[in-house]
Amino acid sequence: MDISKIISLDTVKNKISCASKKKLFELISGLASARLDVPADELLDALFQREKLGTTYCGKGVAIPHGTFESDKNGSPAGVFLTFDRPFEFGGPGQMANVVFAYFSPKKKDQSDSAEELKEIAGRILDNEFLKAIQKPETDQDLYNIIKSQFGEGSSAESPAAES
Repeated sequence: MDISKIISLDTVKNKISCASKKKLFELISGLASARLDVPADELLDALFQREKLGTTYCGKGVAIPHGTFESDKNGSPAGVFLTFDRPFEFGGPGQMANVVFAYFSPKKKDQSDSAEELKEIAGRILDNEFLKAIQKPETDQDLYNIIKSQFGEGSSAESPAAES
């Protein structure tokens, strides 16, 4: 999966501060809303509904919250990629996140396809070399460039599948 097709420089934020999961989800929803032309409240709801089923914390300091949206205009998925200035409690005691990738797919898309895409992305994000690489950039642009180089078309990096 070429992650650079579902994110943009506007949906990549590096070394931000996070006060709470609620504030994080509000930020994610706002960024994705602009990209998808879907109301932020709908996306926020989707994140919280999914999180009620169980945490989307994956380990290694990574969380991958995700949800679906209704739209006649946009049939493409979208993502938001964030790193933090310091880890924060995401899913419970000891589940400290410093990387969050949020993924939204349209409800009309085959959800088994979305699940496979998400599994592939998670595996690549959880790759130790990738996690080391994304600790280095100072700007949003630098982080975006690293993500594009690691996930872009022609990238041959193989990673194990993520364990949830």
